[in-house]
Amino acid sequence: MTTASGDDLHRFETKRFAYAFLRRYNGGEPVPAARSTEYLSNKALFTERCRHYQLPAIPVLMVLKDGEIARYETTGPLLPPTDLFIKMMRGTGGRGAERWAHLGGGCYRGAQGHVLGEEALIARVRVMTLTCRKGYIVQPRLVNHRDIRDLSNGALTTVRVMTCRNERGEYEVTSAAFRMAQGDNTVVDNFHAGGILAKVDIQTGELGRATDGALALGPGTGWCERHPDTGGQILGRRLPFWPEILDLVRRAHATAFSDHVVIGWDVAILDDGPRLVEGNKGPDLDLVQRSHGEPLGNARFGELLAYNLRRSLEAKYSSAAPLLP
Repeated sequence: MTTASGDDLHRFETKRFAYAFLRRYNGGEPVPAARSTEYLSNKALFTERCRHYQLPAIPVLMVLKDGEIARYETTGPLLPPTDLFIKMMRGTGGRGAERWAHLGGGCYRGAQGHVLGEEALIARVRVMTLTCRKGYIVQPRLVNHRDIRDLSNGALTTVRVMTCRNERGEYEVTSAAFRMAQGDNTVVDNFHAGGILAKVDIQTGELGRATDGALALGPGTGWCERHPDTGGQILGRRLPFWPEILDLVRRAHATAFSDHVVIGWDVAILDDGPRLVEGNKGPDLDLVQRSHGEPLGNARFGELLAYNLRRSLEAKYSSAAPLLP
């Protein structure tokens, strides 16, 4: 269990200041005319960007906005005969996400048990885009790698990997945490939606004990060495494809999103390798600090954050510094 420390990095320090400041001055590097920020904010555009740079990511089958189908990628039926995952194009924390199992005959069953045909399901999502005034995307539902399926209650697990530009201008992995769903939420693994997470040793891919966020909110799972639902061993488990995951996030940052100093990547691990789920331009740090049991202010991430902030300050007060609107 961790206690509050002056070295903890808080949301008001990072999201309200540091991340925005780093984006504005690009950590002291020249600010490109065309930024990749929108590609990190919009899940449909993120997939397009990854495809352009030949980065493995979860495909988008359909985009819906303002009550209409804006784009779809399939031939034949609008919805393919496979399990589906539906989420907001700009959503956070897993809010509004739905999982639909394909039953055959053009029918799908939701997590709550109700069954809809293709047209009714599309009509449902159209209404959802009008209700929340946000677009939605439809993706194939993916299945966890066979070696880690016992670390989930059925939802896709993801590993949050933090990368940051270092003193050599490279994109360094500073920390990682493995997220797992538990309990009644079988749709998303999000920590803030009741999931648990474990520290990942970035050298080996080995997991530490897992925890939830309940100690801040009341009694809950607390710390555990096994998955609360399945009994699968967490502590000491090694994630498959770990070297490939490290290579993927570093390559993605360096090629497709090099104009960002810090990115928090969500990566799914499938039987055939890792897939990028999304990149977060303003990643919450409580996931890492909670699972690691230590503040990030005095860790490698804090060191690199301070380095890039100093360079941004130098750029701000340089007469030659390019500014963003």
